[in-house]
Amino acid sequence: GSLAAAELSIIAAARFVVMNSTFDKRHERICLLLPCVLQSAYELRCGLFAYAKATATTYEVKLASFDKTGRTDGLMQFIEQKCSDLCPVLSACNNSARMVIQTERALEEVVLRMSWKGDMQRWLVGLNCEEES
Repeated sequence: GSLAAAELSIIAAARFVVMNSTFDKRHERICLLLPCVLQSAYELRCGLFAYAKATATTYEVKLASFDKTGRTDGLMQFIEQKCSDLCPVLSACNNSARMVIQTERALEEVVLRMSWKGDMQRWLVGLNCEEES
């Protein structure tokens, strides 16, 4: 229920803002919502990661045991294996942010020029780099 609602809501918000910011000059003010959609997707994503970490802690799961490569903390692998219902919402967050980043205005104005705080900036730049490769 609530995960599906979160997934659909973040996708709908991104589509609304992107579609109205690219087709019609009358909706210039809607472009101001581009950073809001990015921030919402990021906050939802952080909340899902916090929930997964809390779940792992509750069940005394060692996250490092989920990463066989030793390069990550194992959280994403834990989510994929034990909290798979979170995966579609995480994908929706990433896809919504990519959708916003792909608009002409957002890439330069919002992603590259804005000084987002730490992890959010890395996430956005990482999404942008994934698109280019």
